[in-house]
Amino acid sequence: MARTRLKAAWRPFSKAMRLGLSAPESATMAGISDATAYAWRHRVLSRLDALALDQLDGVVEADETYLRRSYKGQRVKGRRRRKRGGQGSKRGRGRDKVPILVACDRRGASHVTRVEIANIATLTQMLGDTVAPTATLVTDGGSALAGAARTLGIHHVALNTSRRVRKRGIFHTNTVNAAHNELKAFLSTFRGVSTSLLPRYLNWFRHRKHIGASLPVLPPMTGPCPTCGR
Repeated sequence: MARTRLKAAWRPFSKAMRLGLSAPESATMAGISDATAYAWRHRVLSRLDALALDQLDGVVEADETYLRRSYKGQRVKGRRRRKRGGQGSKRGRGRDKVPILVACDRRGASHVTRVEIANIATLTQMLGDTVAPTATLVTDGGSALAGAARTLGIHHVALNTSRRVRKRGIFHTNTVNAAHNELKAFLSTFRGVSTSLLPRYLNWFRHRKHIGASLPVLPPMTGPCPTCGR
């Protein structure tokens, strides 16, 4: 809130952030312009990296999903224009897709991270930062995640989904697959997110999901601002 005017608008704006509204919807709720709503959104998102999340533990489901690479707001020399949306040149993986690693435990906590290359080395680093060593990792049997679990010494349960083995006792990947759908529905609100800004929006999604869509509520403004004295 430092050095911003219209400080009374931050309370309704914080509610709009918790709800995951678009910039025009947030602007209407807070009584500010669309440009101000967009600027305030990224002021908040730029600080979310500092908010630490607990490691995932217990039964942890992990899987990659793929989003179409977007150059929204950028001019790329030599690149042909295309319409927003669509499935890309190939379903699932493809050169024009960005891999997103999603991991969820049964408590409802999740971690969502953009991965440049979904190989063993990269996934080992990601899982090492987000999954507790005592966890049981459940995947669809992909070789990269299996190799990462082996490297980290994490107990791994692989389901052969290619042969329609989608459940083994208490182990399944329904939670992470549901998170994939939630993520894509969340991002669709913004009618296309630039790949360069995608990590901020993934952080926004995971914090809302982790704490039950309840980013800290700002208290009502009473008296002068402690920063500027107004």
